Amino acid sequence: MALEAVTLPLFITFICTLALLKFIIQRRSHGKLPPLPPSPPADPIIGHLRYIPTENPELKFTEWSKTYGGPNLLAYSLAPLDIFDTHIHTCLGDVLYLKVPNRQIIVLNSAEAAADLLEKRSGNYSDRPEFPIFDLMGWGNAMPFLRYGKKFQENRQMFQEYLGNTKVAGYSDMQILQAKQLVIEFVEGKKDKEDILQKLGTAIVVRIGFGHDMFREADPVYDTLATKHKYTISHCGPVGATPVDLFPFLRFFPSWFPGTLYANRARSFVSFVRKEAGTAKSSFLQHHMNLLQQEGKDEIHEDFEIIKAAAGTIFAAGSDSLWSTLSVFLLAMVLHPECQVKAQEELDRVLGNPLQRLPDFGDRQSLPFVNCIVQETYRWVAVTPLGMNSLQLLHQWTSNSETSQPYLIERQRTMSTMACLFPRVQLYPRTFGPYPGTREYTGMLSTFNPSRYLPTSEGGYGEPWAAGTFGYGRRKCPGRFLADSNFWIAAATMLTLFSIHRAKDSSGKDIIPEVGLKTGLSSHPNPYECEIKLRNDSARALVAEIKAELLAMD
Repeated sequence: MALEAVTLPLFITFICTLALLKFIIQRRSHGKLPPLPPSPPADPIIGHLRYIPTENPELKFTEWSKTYGGPNLLAYSLAPLDIFDTHIHTCLGDVLYLKVPNRQIIVLNSAEAAADLLEKRSGNYSDRPEFPIFDLMGWGNAMPFLRYGKKFQENRQMFQEYLGNTKVAGYSDMQILQAKQLVIEFVEGKKDKEDILQKLGTAIVVRIGFGHDMFREADPVYDTLATKHKYTISHCGPVGATPVDLFPFLRFFPSWFPGTLYANRARSFVSFVRKEAGTAKSSFLQHHMNLLQQEGKDEIHEDFEIIKAAAGTIFAAGSDSLWSTLSVFLLAMVLHPECQVKAQEELDRVLGNPLQRLPDFGDRQSLPFVNCIVQETYRWVAVTPLGMNSLQLLHQWTSNSETSQPYLIERQRTMSTMACLFPRVQLYPRTFGPYPGTREYTGMLSTFNPSRYLPTSEGGYGEPWAAGTFGYGRRKCPGRFLADSNFWIAAATMLTLFSIHRAKDSSGKDIIPEVGLKTGLSSHPNPYECEIKLRNDSARALVAEIKAELLAMD
């Protein structure tokens, strides 16, 4: 007992001494360097670790940026402690510096800075951090988490061939069909709204990725996916800030972790596609498996593992993003019924009053306010507030002769990382409108207001679409066209047929939900109640037609 009491303080002292020596050696080896950006007060050794919350850390970063880093926080970057150096072009107040064990954080507070680094200099800012948490989840070979290089480029090419804008247009009939199934689920009222929304997202990506049709009846494939998917997403923690990311040695103690859901699910779908080879519908997985077979490659070939990981990525990314975005959309309609009414007036003008038909993708250009609602949903509550664009490998110190106010971004000798943070009050260039950080501008951005995108002649602010919704540069989401069209047709269909109201308490008063997010791989609104009812008799007539159509297909 006495020995243990002596050993622990000695061990802590030894670790602290090594950290101090490492810091001194690194600083001396690089000579005089530009200053680090402004930073909040921090603790010795652990830095800002105990001040960064595990739930919604972006809100704390926003608060710090107002005090220490200037107005309008927009992005942050993560970099390991071992350093290599570079400068970036910055303006006063554009950056904030934070530090946690094994990570250093650089906050960029303007969309212009994010675009300058991640779009214009994407060759330098397209790599990825190595987060141990993803290896434990079986996602090590998934494209979103690959280091930038040949393997990443081959993966991205596969996605672009199958999920590009032209290819996605061919999925429109399937997307419309799934939107109709969503309608029937809500009308029947047998399931919780979150279960219905999740099933829509899952059904679309499982059909495209694996060729499996998920019907309205009980589906064992879906039931398994839904249960494990919800658990994994809600328990994995914020990207880059989980204990195993901050302290990588914890990867050797993974028994508490949810497991390798997506890797295992991809393997099971490989068996399904092989079994149904003669009758299975065309899918991403089947298409690429056929290509491998034509090239004479068997299942132990490295390319086969890449394809399985890619197919798993389609499911993991696509199902959760649509589910979360639709949940945010319903929350916005509950809180802002005036936006719902305006959109329905627009839909009635295009589709007829009484309603003659449901919307399709050919109507999109004729529904500007519905499009504004879609864009405002993306901006208002970002379901993926933490992205992970990272710094490219550099082996020498570089500088920018055009930099007038250089700050130091520290790089590891072999790898460093950058991640983008986009809270609600964000996604706009600093040059647009009132200066970000003023009370008028921040208040305007934190409010759900689709009219902001309308021309001033129509009563709007003439604001541009929000930047960075689907990422930047070479890391921009290759499935963005599918994700956007999935959300648009679902939102337009629901607005056409339903009135979305606040739920009532026992005394008959409106229950006003609060805007809150669960933190995980993606953010999801906290549970809230609402009432979803058919708008009118013409909506009921259309629903009857939908039911007959779906029954004829069964």
